[in-house]
Amino acid sequence: MIFQDKVVKKYLTNVYFVTGTACSGKTTVSRELAKRHNLIKDFSNLIDDYRNRPGHQGFRDFINSISDIENAKAVCNAVLKSLNGKVLKNIRNSGYYWIERTHKSTVDETVGKVERHLGFAKNDFSMNVLEIKKVDKDTDLADKLIYFVENFSWEDVKEHMLGMLRAWEFTDWETPFAAIVNGQIVGMASIMKTDYYPLPEIYPWVSSVFVAEDYRGYRISEKLIDFANGYAKENRFDRTYIPSEHTGLYEKYGYRYLKDIVNYGNGKDRLYVKELNG
Repeated sequence: MIFQDKVVKKYLTNVYFVTGTACSGKTTVSRELAKRHNLIKDFSNLIDDYRNRPGHQGFRDFINSISDIENAKAVCNAVLKSLNGKVLKNIRNSGYYWIERTHKSTVDETVGKVERHLGFAKNDFSMNVLEIKKVDKDTDLADKLIYFVENFSWEDVKEHMLGMLRAWEFTDWETPFAAIVNGQIVGMASIMKTDYYPLPEIYPWVSSVFVAEDYRGYRISEKLIDFANGYAKENRFDRTYIPSEHTGLYEKYGYRYLKDIVNYGNGKDRLYVKELNG
């Protein structure tokens, strides 16, 4: 997502804004970031500049149709339909940093999350207190992890993960991991023999990487993956695998693209591998 031409774009490569309205706050948040961090010197004509860009005919038509309420409503409805469930699901499952704004979201809240992600804001907790731990069966930490999953926002994975944790379907070296801040679980990952793919010959998989929304932007997912890889190495594995629909995410963690794979839902994903002895 590119906010404005003069924002340092490389910082925003993996930032998504998801909303149920045509006005998702992209301009509002970018202007507030620019004001706080001197990213844009001239705020004049931002709307005109955006409206007149090539490919922004829809936005231009929307602005020009404000006096026609029914037409404005039709345009809004078309935008809402374009934000279909598949797109939202893909973004939530992408592994990229994303922010979902609702009618209750404030500008300060959203800007704060982006600031933390971009490194503009000082952490409100010390990374020195972050712990990554292996979770063992029938422990207080396992109970805390179940509670964490019961309340996290990754709906597509929630019931499957809860079933695994409650029945403890982890065998041999398989295990979940928890990221902990001041005694509270804020993220998780797991290492598994199989994932959502008919590929029994490929393992181990680093799976179920999730960080609570309020703690995103601190590179906790990277620390979870690093911890999982250290555990894999201790168990004499020389590589791990991660599937993804996207490019440019896991490469920065040392993974390289291996091949396309087909999941049980007949969807195509990209398989990444990391050599642990390199």
